[in-house]
Amino acid sequence: MTPIMPEKKKQPPSDTGLQNKPLDDYVIVAPDPIFIIDPAGTILEFNSSFAATFGKKNFECQGANVYELLASVELHELAAHLGSMAEEVIRSGNGIAFEHVRGSRHMMHKVSLVDSCNGAVTRLFVHIQDITDIRNTEKDNQKTRLLWEYTFEKCNLGGWIVDLENYSVFHTLEYDRLFGYEEPVAKWGIKFLFDHIIPEDRAIIESVLGESKMGLNEWNIEYRIRKKDGEIRWLWDLGEVKRDDDGKAIRLLIVTRDITARKQADSEREQLQSQLQQAQKMELLGQLAGGIAHDFNNVLASIIGQAELLLRQHDVSHSSFGRIESIIKSAERSAGIVRQLLGFSRKQLVQSKIIELDEALNDFRPMFMTVITENVQLQWNHDAKGAFVKIDPSQLVQIITNLCINSRDAITDAGTITISTDTIHIIKSDCEKGHPCRASGDYVRISVSDTGSGMKKELLPHIFEPFFTTKGVGKGTGLGLSMVYGIVKQNDGYIDCQTEPGEGTVFHIFLPRHDGAIDETESQNVVRTKRPDKMTILVVEDDSCILEIISTILEEEGYTVLATNNAEEAINIADKHKGQIELLISDILLPNMNGIQLSQLLMTSNPKVKVLFMSGYSSEVIGKHGVNGEEIGFISKPFTINEFLKVFVATLYPARPCHQEKMSNA
Repeated sequence: MTPIMPEKKKQPPSDTGLQNKPLDDYVIVAPDPIFIIDPAGTILEFNSSFAATFGKKNFECQGANVYELLASVELHELAAHLGSMAEEVIRSGNGIAFEHVRGSRHMMHKVSLVDSCNGAVTRLFVHIQDITDIRNTEKDNQKTRLLWEYTFEKCNLGGWIVDLENYSVFHTLEYDRLFGYEEPVAKWGIKFLFDHIIPEDRAIIESVLGESKMGLNEWNIEYRIRKKDGEIRWLWDLGEVKRDDDGKAIRLLIVTRDITARKQADSEREQLQSQLQQAQKMELLGQLAGGIAHDFNNVLASIIGQAELLLRQHDVSHSSFGRIESIIKSAERSAGIVRQLLGFSRKQLVQSKIIELDEALNDFRPMFMTVITENVQLQWNHDAKGAFVKIDPSQLVQIITNLCINSRDAITDAGTITISTDTIHIIKSDCEKGHPCRASGDYVRISVSDTGSGMKKELLPHIFEPFFTTKGVGKGTGLGLSMVYGIVKQNDGYIDCQTEPGEGTVFHIFLPRHDGAIDETESQNVVRTKRPDKMTILVVEDDSCILEIISTILEEEGYTVLATNNAEEAINIADKHKGQIELLISDILLPNMNGIQLSQLLMTSNPKVKVLFMSGYSSEVIGKHGVNGEEIGFISKPFTINEFLKVFVATLYPARPCHQEKMSNA
């Protein structure tokens, strides 16, 4: 395209002396195409590179119109663009540069004024430069930059440079994203950076900046930031100090990575490690408790048995009757403490009984008082008189004790813990409206409330999780409430917690109400068996005192008793006995042979023999010897004479409506 030019007029010579001056020699031999045109586009001067670039001979270029020349070599677009730029230069008097791509080559065209006469443009100077290498380098740099940005993004990396002279910060786009900015931040500075760092961690950055000036060359640090949206993240910086020739630190080169996921994984791993250690401690506690329980339960069984045999010889009006009863109650309370110890280590046997709740809680009151400190007052509001529940009494103690400990720890100064009971009827619509009890029916409710610090609502979904605790390190295992939850569920009950920060906490336990009073077999009346007709009982117990007590009880009931303290002798006695042995009563753990093996051997010669096992060990130890879950008679030590006779009768006469204990895991 040829630009529209004003009509040519004969101009007087320019006072610049440049009007018809030819190109200098150095321009003629320059490698870049150079030419001079008049406003109409006529080529006035050119160098050999110009002709060569467009495939023309020198004579073809001299005096030719440059726009027509370009069109002749299929460069119409370039001709039009050059004409437009020439018009703009003539109009404005300012030089213009524009780029044109021909094939794979990038060419830069610079158009400027050469001279003018009386304000009229006479010549334009055009310089064409091949900038292909420059553009290719820029393209390669762009690819590299994109590669680095992609790498930084995928690896959660940010890069930044700190000028130690003025503490200005240059950074990558991903660095912005690490701090929660999707768009580039106009200017990062140390203050802007510090505003995002958690105050407690700012000293880490300050220390690095100071030590970098003192001689530190490389370092890595971890610190926390608060993103734009308030989220807290962990960052890791790997830094290197750049120095000038004099060794002065001039800038920091830093790569930043978001390590929040790693920190969370480390925290979870530490928590799991802590849980494992706690589980191992609980396991050791369970093993220790099991061993202690066996020996202690044997001692208690002897005390209770001897005391009850002695009580049988005294009338209620005797002066010693009350003292003997006190001995028995103290021994039974000690047995409860052993069951509680086993309960905390989750090794106890579950022996559910029908009990009147208020009466049972009143009996256990001294035990609850042992976990209450002097600054805490314990109050009782019992309103469930005559209401019965079926639960292992030791489990009831565990529930209340754990809740009292939690309440005690939540009270910092003085405060009150209140234990309340009442009865409640739940209808179907209550369940549908979100009542903690998911099944309708009659329940006995136990409420343990305190005036402590309370909890945040967001913690409630987690409080029954194993190892979850709001207490400080070393102040709680996080197992108490999970144990309470497990016991409540095991007894078909429900649990609910209501709390507010600073307003205290109340736990409601809902246990199904038993539909009648204590069964006759659960009463304290002494059980008497019918007079047997020469029935023979084989008793095997390695504790001589307990062996004597059981033998005495059965002989008083009229049975023939074969007694021994080891399994081998028991087999010999059975082989020599001419008649039928109706029942084997055996401790589970015996020297050289356990009670299970003994019963199996005895059944080969006495297939009709019934079996009643005894043990003072925990459920885990018994389970290892194949008893757990079996449909057998079982009684745990220590036991009262009445308890023993109930289980004895139920085992020997299974058709009679007597209570028979069966074992299950807690």
